Amino acid sequence: MKKNILPSLFLLLLPSIVMAADKTVYLIALSNIGFWLLLLGITLIILELFVFTFGIMSSAGVASFIIGMIILFGIPDAVYPLPWPLIAIICLLVIVFFVLVLYIIIQSHRTKSVTGLEGLIGREGFVISAQKEKIIVRILGEIWEANSVELLNAGDKVKVTQVNGLVLIVKPIIKI
Repeated sequence: MKKNILPSLFLLLLPSIVMAADKTVYLIALSNIGFWLLLLGITLIILELFVFTFGIMSSAGVASFIIGMIILFGIPDAVYPLPWPLIAIICLLVIVFFVLVLYIIIQSHRTKSVTGLEGLIGREGFVISAQKEKIIVRILGEIWEANSVELLNAGDKVKVTQVNGLVLIVKPIIKI
């Protein structure tokens, strides 16, 4: 009578198989979490460029990115382990980059409008013709009708002080 050795072999290898499966599930779960946190971080940072939330989304994105980097690459059992200094450098570069982008976005929101009627205020030009109360000026290459409380002559340099509908209120620039 021949004994079947397969069940005995299976029982001998069962603890090793369970430990390997447990370790694999642990690694796959961590790498999935790390990957999704990286993806979430990048998505939040990109969304900050389109939806201005005063840095809340980008802060959450950077935090998610850093945690994802640590989970995916920083633990000793990681699928693709990287040295800690490299992870720190990558995270710092990401933080610096997005702080600069946020700074540029905030500065662009603070700048004065350069288009439309509001963009004309403070601009300089010159008088093309001045006849009684009808003054024609050229500002930024465009010809406008203007009013002024002071007497102007053709060729005088002027500065826009107000916009009243489609009529500019100008004052002469005094030459020193």
